[in-house]
Amino acid sequence: MSDPPSPQKKERGLGKAAKAFRRQVEKAKQKFGGANSDDLYNLHKGNFEKQQSQAKDLLKASERYAKALEGLLAATKGLNQAVVQACGTEWAGAAQATDYSLDLLSHGEAFGKQSEEEVIESLRSYVGLFSEHKKRMDKRERRKLDYDRAKRAVENARKAKSGKKLNEVELEYSAVKEEFESLDSAVCEELPVFYTGRLKFYPQLLQTLYDRMSEYHYNCRGVASNLGELMEKTLSLESEAGDEPTLPPSYSSSSALGMDNEDIETARKDGALDVQTMVQLASSEKSLTRTSESGTSVSSLRSAIDMSQQDPLMVDIPGSQIPQQEKSKTEDPPEDVTNKCLLKRSCSHDYDQQDEDELHMKKGDLIYVLPFPEPEDDEEGWAFGWSKGKFGMFPENFTIIVPESTDAGADTENG
Repeated sequence: MSDPPSPQKKERGLGKAAKAFRRQVEKAKQKFGGANSDDLYNLHKGNFEKQQSQAKDLLKASERYAKALEGLLAATKGLNQAVVQACGTEWAGAAQATDYSLDLLSHGEAFGKQSEEEVIESLRSYVGLFSEHKKRMDKRERRKLDYDRAKRAVENARKAKSGKKLNEVELEYSAVKEEFESLDSAVCEELPVFYTGRLKFYPQLLQTLYDRMSEYHYNCRGVASNLGELMEKTLSLESEAGDEPTLPPSYSSSSALGMDNEDIETARKDGALDVQTMVQLASSEKSLTRTSESGTSVSSLRSAIDMSQQDPLMVDIPGSQIPQQEKSKTEDPPEDVTNKCLLKRSCSHDYDQQDEDELHMKKGDLIYVLPFPEPEDDEEGWAFGWSKGKFGMFPENFTIIVPESTDAGADTENG
């Protein structure tokens, strides 16, 4: 049979915190002469109060974390709704993105429920144990007062040398002493066990929390990765489709407009639009085919081109579905605007202002582009200008540059 383990080997098997606490108790016993002294009880009481405060703080922090998670879920839901509203159903990944967004919410709700049931409820039960120990500690302190009072009564009776009274107070003292020592012994045994028990309770509890947290973030990372791949795929599809119609390699401007080279040359000599502008009006064979099928004659197309000589910004091809620029809705700009104007832009898509310092633009509005009042306000993709009596910023990709030749023609007509 092997020898029993030495005290040194047993000590190495204890945790550092447990060993430190045991040494603390042993020192108190040596100093105060026993485990039932008031000083030893006060040592346990101090540890108990510190333990209770730390447990309550941990519970509050866990509850705040749960509240923050609820806020995150609400914000995620709001973001998902905004994405769906902004993109609508026109883009290829709309339905799949909605499903992924719902997955994010589902994972978050599951994590919140697990945290509440497995962590926060356990902490609440643990904090509730302190009240039971506190009741026994209060009772012990009351019995300590009774014990001290009975002890003083015995001392006084002995000094008075009253035999009958001495017997009574000694009997009372003996009963109170027995009750106090029994209660004191029980409390001083329970408190250190309860105190060292936290060294096992907290790691188990936090292991559960971090396992659930790791699972939640892993699932969210997977969904976010899927969303990123979906956006990349959608962007690739949209890029292949193109935002604007492009001319096929076999495209012929003269055949698309029903005009031969002689007609084009005549139009140019007469001051009509050049070939490039006519190609922009008939941006694809597909749109011209739809125009022809709807009953629009070649002469109608020619008439529209002739009209463009009078007002280049007002071109209307009957029956066509080619996006047209409306006539600029402007008023005469102030002299300081015309003097500082860098160039002019025409609104190509309606834009609803998002802030007070932005312009509200309708398709066809003419914007006089000006230098930024404050250089630090200059942002990429944004410009500053004047339109319809108001100064403000506007997104450049909602506008197109008005060529100088077009300005000159318009000024000549206005003059």
